Amino acid sequence: MALFKTKSLSQAAGKKQNPLENQNPPATGKSLTLRQKAILVVGTTLVGLLGVLYATSSTLLLSNIKVAEEQNTRQAVESVLSIVAQTKQDFSARFPEWSAWDDTYSFIEEGKPSNYIESNLTAQALLSMKVNLVLYINSSGELVYGTGLSMERKQKIPIPASVRKQIAKGSLLLRSANRPEILTGILSLNSGPMLVTSQPILTSKGSGPMRGTLIFGRYLDTAKIQKLASRYRLTWHEINSSRLPPDFLAARSYLLMEEQNSNKDAQCLLMSYASCPIFVNPLSSQAIAGYTIIHDIYGKPALLLRVEAAREIYRQGIANLRYLFASLAIVGLAFAAIATLLTEKLLASKRQRNESEVRYRAVIAQATDGIFLIDASTKRFLEANAALEKILGYTPKEIIQLTLYDVLLEAPEKIDRDIENLTAGQHFTGEQQYRRRDGSIVQVEVKANQIADPEKEILCVVLRDISTRKSAENAMLRQAQKEQAVNRVVKSLRNSLELNTIFSTAVSEIGTLLKVERATIIEYFPDQQLWRCVGEYRQTPDLPIGLGWEIPDRNNWVTERIKQLEIIRIDDISQIEDETIKNLAQTYPGAWLIIPLRVDSYSSYDTLSIPVWGTLNLLRHWAPTPWEDWEVELAGAIADQLAIAIQQSKLYQQIQQLNADLENQVIERTAELERSLSYEATLKRITDKVRDSLDESQILQTAVQEVAISLGVYSCDAALYDLEHRTSTICYEYICPEIPSGKGLTLKIDDWPDIYDRLLQGHYVQYCFIALPGALVRSSKLEFTILSCPLVDDRGVLGDMWLFKPRTEYFSDLEIRLVQQVANQCAIAIRQARLYQATQAQVEELEKLNRLKDDFLSTVSHELRTPMSSIKMATQMLEIVLKQAGALEADSTKVARYFKILHEECQRETNLINDLLDLSRLDAGAESLVLSSIDPKIAILHIAELFAERIHSQQQQLEIDFPPQLPHITTDLSKLERILTELLNNACKYTPAGEKITITARVKESETTISEHPEKLLLSVKNSGVEIPPSEICRIFDKFYRIPNSNPWKHGGTGLGLALVQKLVTYLHGSIRVESANNEICFTVELPV
Repeated sequence: MALFKTKSLSQAAGKKQNPLENQNPPATGKSLTLRQKAILVVGTTLVGLLGVLYATSSTLLLSNIKVAEEQNTRQAVESVLSIVAQTKQDFSARFPEWSAWDDTYSFIEEGKPSNYIESNLTAQALLSMKVNLVLYINSSGELVYGTGLSMERKQKIPIPASVRKQIAKGSLLLRSANRPEILTGILSLNSGPMLVTSQPILTSKGSGPMRGTLIFGRYLDTAKIQKLASRYRLTWHEINSSRLPPDFLAARSYLLMEEQNSNKDAQCLLMSYASCPIFVNPLSSQAIAGYTIIHDIYGKPALLLRVEAAREIYRQGIANLRYLFASLAIVGLAFAAIATLLTEKLLASKRQRNESEVRYRAVIAQATDGIFLIDASTKRFLEANAALEKILGYTPKEIIQLTLYDVLLEAPEKIDRDIENLTAGQHFTGEQQYRRRDGSIVQVEVKANQIADPEKEILCVVLRDISTRKSAENAMLRQAQKEQAVNRVVKSLRNSLELNTIFSTAVSEIGTLLKVERATIIEYFPDQQLWRCVGEYRQTPDLPIGLGWEIPDRNNWVTERIKQLEIIRIDDISQIEDETIKNLAQTYPGAWLIIPLRVDSYSSYDTLSIPVWGTLNLLRHWAPTPWEDWEVELAGAIADQLAIAIQQSKLYQQIQQLNADLENQVIERTAELERSLSYEATLKRITDKVRDSLDESQILQTAVQEVAISLGVYSCDAALYDLEHRTSTICYEYICPEIPSGKGLTLKIDDWPDIYDRLLQGHYVQYCFIALPGALVRSSKLEFTILSCPLVDDRGVLGDMWLFKPRTEYFSDLEIRLVQQVANQCAIAIRQARLYQATQAQVEELEKLNRLKDDFLSTVSHELRTPMSSIKMATQMLEIVLKQAGALEADSTKVARYFKILHEECQRETNLINDLLDLSRLDAGAESLVLSSIDPKIAILHIAELFAERIHSQQQQLEIDFPPQLPHITTDLSKLERILTELLNNACKYTPAGEKITITARVKESETTISEHPEKLLLSVKNSGVEIPPSEICRIFDKFYRIPNSNPWKHGGTGLGLALVQKLVTYLHGSIRVESANNEICFTVELPV
C-alpha cells in the first residue's frame, strides 16, 4: 500500500507541474496523419450540419433563444456547484479514519509529540493526501500539533497566521459535545480560499468522550476548479476583494440582495448549493456568464464564482438567420481546432507518463523506508532502494542475489503461505524479524501487496526499522509494571494509619513482589544509639525470627553510610570482611539490599540533624544473586511510599493527640462559659433585686444571700465602714449552719492594715492566714480562703464583702469578677438608697410646709372675708351718700378718683379671697358640680361679648372659629364660663396692640375604642405677639407663679388665675395644655362631651 501511495503522489505531482503542457508536438508523420484525420472529420461534420442549421435557424425565435440561453447558463452554474459540493463531500470522506483512529485518540490525549507525528505526518504523507494544512486541537481548544505544507517545495511550512485566528476558543471549527458532527467548507484566508474539514476525534469504535478536533485543509485554485468542470471557463474572486471587475460588482450587488430578500439563512445556503441564487449576464456577443456566491464554512459569502460559457445558442440563432454558410466555416474551424488540441493532448500525455515514471523512481530512491520488489514465484529480490541497505546492510547488487528465505526469520512454509495470500489480492501488515548482513537481528514493520504487471507476479514490500521504538516500548512496559507494583503497595499501605499494620503490610507486599526470603523494617533510635527491627516478612516459617533484633550504632560503617542516605547493595554478605557485621552475616547470609527511610517531619531527629528514620532491608538467603537496577528502583519507590506512610501515621497520631487536647479545652471552655453564663444570670438577678428596692438593708441582705448561694461558699457577709472612727461593722450575713454568726461584730480597721489598706484603695484581697495564734476573723478560726471586696463608688469606699471558702480551694477570676460587680452594684444601690432617704426627708418637710401655707391662706381668707364684706357694704353706702351730695357727679374731682380707687381695690381683694377659697374647696374636693347640657357656641359667644369692648379699647383683634355643628356637652356652665373668662383675661392682659386673639372649638374623636366619652371637645385660646420661654412652661400653672420679666408690676394679677383654671378643668374631668412657639401662646382645654 505504501508503494502505491508513493506512486500516486508522483503521478499527481507530474500532472501539476508538467513541463510539456501547452507545447506544440514535433512535426512527425504520425502527427500529420492525425491532423488529416481531424480535417476529414470536420469536413464530414460541416456537410451534415448544413441542413440542420438551416432548418433550425428558420424556426427559432430570438426570444426563445434568450430563454434557452439563460436556462443553459443556470444549468451550467448548478452543475459546477454540484461538482464543488461533491468535491467537498469527497474531501470530507477521506479523513474519518484519521479522526476515529485509536492512535490519534491517544496522541491528542497525551498532548505532546510522539512517534505518531514521525509515522503519519511526514511531508511525503501529506503530499500523498494532497493537503496543505493539518491541525490537532484538544477539547480545551489548545493546539496540540499543526503544520502547513507547500506543494511546490514539498516541505512543511508554519501554520498561516490567518488560520490561527480561525481556531480561537469558541470557533465554529472546533468540535465539542454540542457540535459533534463533521464540518466541511471553505475558509477565506490571506493566502487564498482553502477547503477544510473539521472532524471530532473519537476512538475507532466511534465512542467518546470526544478528545478534540482534527482539521485538514487544501487550497483552491483556478486550475483545480477547471478540472472540476472542464466544459466551462471558470473565474472566481473573493467577494470582499477591492479589485473586482465591473461585471463581478454588478453580480455581487444582485446576489447579496437576493439572499437578503430570501427567507433562507446562511446555514441553509451552506448546506444546499441548489438553493443559492444565480445571476446571468451576457458578457459580449460571444460569451455569457452565470454568477453565484460560494459561502465559507461559517455560512458567510466567501467567493464570487463566474461560469463563463460561449453563447452558442445565440451565435447559432444569429448565424442561422444571417450567416448560414459562414457558421458552417466557423464550426469547421472549431472542429479542426478540437482535433488539433486532442492530438496535442495525446502527445503531451505520453511525455507526462514518461516523466512521471522518472519522478516516481526518484521518490523511491529518496524514501527513508526500505522498499524492494520480489518475484512471487521464485521469492528472489528483483529491485531495492538505497534505504534497504541501511536496514539490512546489503547493497542493491548484493540483495538481488538473495531470496526472501535468506533474510526473513520465519519458517519457509509460513513465508510461502503469506506470499500465496498476497498473490490472491490480500495485503499484509505486521512486524517481523530480519537477519542483517552482519548476522544481527533487526525488528521491522512490514507492509506488502501485489502490484500489477502483465508478465509476472511481483510483490512490493516496504520495511521500516522499529528497533528504537521497540526498545522504548519495552522500557515503558517495565516502567508501567513498576508503577503498578508501587500503586498496589501504596494502596495497601493507605488502608491503615497504625504503624504496626503499615510495617507488616509493607514487608509482606515487597517480599512477595520481589520474591525475597526476608524483608524487614528497622527503626533508628538515636537516643539509645541502636537500630531495632520493628517489622518483618519471612518467606518460610523455619527462617530465624528477626523481629525485635537490635543492632548497635557505634563503630558501624553500614549505619554511617545509611545516615548519609546511601543505598547499600551487597551481593554476598559473606564476602565482606568486617567484624561489625560478621555475626549478622552468619545469621542472615546472602544478598542484602538496604534502603534508607527518610521522614522529614520526624521532629525527634531534627535536633540531632539526622535525616534518616530507619531502613527497608531485603535479603536473599539461599541463592544470592546481584541486585538488578530495576529491583533497586522498585524497592526505592516503595521505600519512598513507606516513608510517606510513616510520616502520615506520625502526623495522624499527633492530630489525634491535638484533637484530644482540643476536646479537653473545649470541655473546659464550655464549663467556664456555663459558669460565666450562670454568674451573669446571678448578677442580673441580684442587680434587678437591688434596683427594685431603695431599702439599704434589703439591698445588702439580698446581695450576700444570692452571692453565697451562687458561689456555694461557707459564709458571705457585708460590713459598713465608719471612716471617722476607723471601724468596720458586719451588718448583714448569710452563713452555713456550722459557721458561727458574726453579725454585729465591729473590727478596727487599723488592726488589719494589710487587708484594709488595699480595700480602702478600692482593690480586692484574696488571702489565707498562715499563722496568727489566737486571732479570730469574723468569729471563725483561721482555716478559710477569704475574699474581701470593697463596696466602692465614685465618692469612696462604703464598706466591704467577705466570702469564705475551704482553705484547699480558691476564688477563680470569674468568681472574683462576679463579686466585684455585685459589690459595685451594691455600692451604687446604697448610695441611691441614702440619697432617696435624704430626698424623702426633704419632700416630707416641704409637704409639711406647703400644708401649713395652705392652712394659713385658708384661715386668712376666711378671716378677711368678713371685714372685706363690711368694707364693701360701707363703700356702697358711702357711694349712695356721695351721690346724694353730688360729690361723684364729676369724674375729675379728687373725691371721685379716690372713691374709684377704693372701689377697685376692694373688688380686687374680694376676688383674691374668693379665688383662694375656691382653690381650697377644689383641693379639698368640697366643690359640687351642677351639670347641664349646654351649647358650647352660646357659652363661647357670651363670654367673648363680655371682652369685646376691652379688646377693642386695647386695639387688639378677636377671632372666633368653630364649625357650624358642635355637639352639646354635659358640664357645669359656671365653671366653664370661669375657665373661658380666666383664659381670655390672661390673653387680653399679655397680647400687644395690633395682635390677634383667637378662640377655636373642635370635636376630637377618642383615641381608645372603649370609652365613656367617645368624643372630646377642644377649646383653644391663642394670642400672638408674645411667647413663653420653654423653661417656664412647666411652672405656669403653679400658685402665685408669674413669668419673670423686666417689669413684674406692668400687668396686674396674683398668679392664681391659671392655677384655678387647671383645677377647674381637672374637676370637670378634662385636661389643659399650653404650647408656645413662633411668637404665639395657645391654651387648649379638652373636655368630655
